[in-house]
Amino acid sequence: MRIFLLAAIAALLLPAAAFAGGPFDGSKALVCSADDTVECSDGGTCLNGDAEDVGLPALIRVDAKKKTISGISGTGEGETAPIATIRKEEGRLVLQGGQAGRGFTMVVDSTGQSTISVSDSGYAFVVFGECAAL
Repeated sequence: MRIFLLAAIAALLLPAAAFAGGPFDGSKALVCSADDTVECSDGGTCLNGDAEDVGLPALIRVDAKKKTISGISGTGEGETAPIATIRKEEGRLVLQGGQAGRGFTMVVDSTGQSTISVSDSGYAFVVFGECAAL
């Protein structure tokens, strides 16, 4: 049921957001999919999967103006983490932050392709997806 609800939200939000246009420069809030993941441990083992495999929601809301990144659950906004730094480099939006002893970097290119890396003691994961401006 949860996956169906997230898929329904994505189907409603992403096409509408794509028509909103706008650059991926942080001037507009974004909704991003978490499509594919790679999780690695310090033992050298890496596993491919999806957002659920690494405990992330399938959709993520990024609000550079509020400096927050939040999971979108079936009931609305989920857990929120602060964004500490926001930079624009070579046509990309680069966001960095951390919470609960973990650090993250998110890069969104001019087409909306996104990559998020999260690191913790002993493991890290990378999330690949797409963003649309709201």
